[in-house]
Amino acid sequence: MLLCSVLEISSNKACCDQNVYDTTSYTCCNQTLQPLTYGKDDSKCCGTQIYNKTSKTCCNDFQVVDNGTDCLIQSCSLRTCSKNGLRVCFTRAHQGDWLHGNCFDPNKQVCCKSSLFNKDSDDTECCEGVGIYNKSSHFCCNNQILSKADNPNLACCKGDGMEAVEGKVYNKLENICCNNALQPLTYGMGNTGCCGAATYNIQTRQCCGGQVLGLDTPCCGNAVLGDGQICCDNKPTLKRRPDDDTCCTGYSIGQVTTYNKHREKVMTKL
Repeated sequence: MLLCSVLEISSNKACCDQNVYDTTSYTCCNQTLQPLTYGKDDSKCCGTQIYNKTSKTCCNDFQVVDNGTDCLIQSCSLRTCSKNGLRVCFTRAHQGDWLHGNCFDPNKQVCCKSSLFNKDSDDTECCEGVGIYNKSSHFCCNNQILSKADNPNLACCKGDGMEAVEGKVYNKLENICCNNALQPLTYGMGNTGCCGAATYNIQTRQCCGGQVLGLDTPCCGNAVLGDGQICCDNKPTLKRRPDDDTCCTGYSIGQVTTYNKHREKVMTKL
């Protein structure tokens, strides 16, 4: 098309993004030319698309719905969404704009594939790149939705970030998922445990702080107990006396002390 100039604009000519167009055949929707598909009187713009105003409605998030259908979503800022306890869905209409999107109630709707969907139940979730699904009967993994009934031995090995979205499908009879890494069931199903990304025999070994150790090694929470320590509230605590065998926690003051229950009686204000 010709570039716009004052001389070219006439009663049947107009300018759209520096291009001249015939107003009897086209209209300009957000700097995008669209044909008057439904005639000059009934063709209206909704964002960059054209719709028939006699049968459709344009919502403020630039989605076209049938007349009589409620526009369930509202365009607003990220700050407004958070302030009202809502979440924001960045739809196609807001691509490139990370400050504005569509506010929605996560108890009633789910944001998926840059669109909002009504929740059928609390089990409705999004499988990115695919669509919504029911997590009680299906699972999402590696951009596919699989039926639990049809695949009883399959599961998804997921980690953080993008891995949580993509995941890896595996057979539970053959492998175990350890820290987003698939490992063989070396010690058999029910006896193979995870310690970080490694496996161990839970009948003969233990995992302590990411290390596989013998069952006789004293472990407290995620740490190995050192000499002169006792385990208090899952934390290694230095003994007050060498023969102390009991912990006493003063929750009101946040202090822990140790004592020998056969020798002392400790009084503390909890």
